[in-house]
Amino acid sequence: MLSYLYKNYEKLNSWPLVSALTDQSFKAAGPKVLLITEPNRISYNQVYPFLYYRDLFREKFDAEIRIVTLPEYSADNYCKQHDADIVLFQTWFTIDKCELVALVEKIHKLNPSADLHFLDSFAPTDLRLAKTLNPYLTSYIKKSLLKDKSRYLKPQVGDTNLMEYYSGLFDLEEDTVNWHVPEEFLPKLKLGPTFFTGPCILEEFLEKSHAPKGDKTIDVHARLAANGSSWYGKMRQLSIDKLGEISDISTATGTGIPRPRFMKELENSKICFSPFGYGEICWRDIEAVLAGAVLLKPSMEHLEMAPHIHEADSTYIALNWDYSDLEEKVIHLIGAEEERRKIAEQAYQTIREYLANNAFVDQFAYLFEKS
Repeated sequence: MLSYLYKNYEKLNSWPLVSALTDQSFKAAGPKVLLITEPNRISYNQVYPFLYYRDLFREKFDAEIRIVTLPEYSADNYCKQHDADIVLFQTWFTIDKCELVALVEKIHKLNPSADLHFLDSFAPTDLRLAKTLNPYLTSYIKKSLLKDKSRYLKPQVGDTNLMEYYSGLFDLEEDTVNWHVPEEFLPKLKLGPTFFTGPCILEEFLEKSHAPKGDKTIDVHARLAANGSSWYGKMRQLSIDKLGEISDISTATGTGIPRPRFMKELENSKICFSPFGYGEICWRDIEAVLAGAVLLKPSMEHLEMAPHIHEADSTYIALNWDYSDLEEKVIHLIGAEEERRKIAEQAYQTIREYLANNAFVDQFAYLFEKS
């Protein structure tokens, strides 16, 4: 029953029942793990694999896992003494500093001997909460990290590295931002997987041993929206305009279609064009791999990921950030069927093997290693 609820919580609106069944006192003698989660689709992708692989965590580490939502935990009348050994918690990126400190101190009060680990589900690569969280954390887990960690210690134009680049490209005036990341925070950084560990999509990768093949009649799938803040809107509109300049290709564009139709179109597409969002990694990236379409997106060479599902010319095709080579890459890929199939399959197997080999459990073994 729990497995069904965990997988379908959003569709069933089952958080109250999930919490009632799992926010209980710990019973086992082994490590006690408490997950405090933001109950939204993006954040839940980080939490779901802990629930999906919970039996393996119990088998390998004798670990018992409990879950509670952040709104429940933050309520004034919530005072359940879990005495967890390990607490993994999430917030949204807009949380107020005082609210964040109050949350962390409450976690510590109710779990005084626990190691605290923050699950960052935010889109951008910045570390805006690092200064506040640094005194409390054992580790800070993120979907991607800058290879050059020194960049975290420097001011930048705008809130994020993408904002800095695209505000420069479009000659927009933005304030300089310094997140004041402490240098001693950097060793606490850890990588976790991205959107492919979410409910349903995880199981979909495991159900099929290979990427979908077959004849594809759509050259480029590019259902893109361009509304958003100034730099973001201009960046997305540039991607739409550049694609529109390519003649004699078939495309799927526009927005607002149901996901089943979206995925069916992707399976019938040779290329999936996936510009950046507010961060580098998008749902679309993973959906493209699941559908067997070659992922075409701005270069990700500045990032670390684990597993690294964005290896240029191996699991995706990289573009210049200004899309100046978009037409060249699109025309080449349309005519390179064997290359497309090879890249699509390599991307698919990178994700599937990670999931099938239970690599998530091994990746987080460090949680149970006491210094």
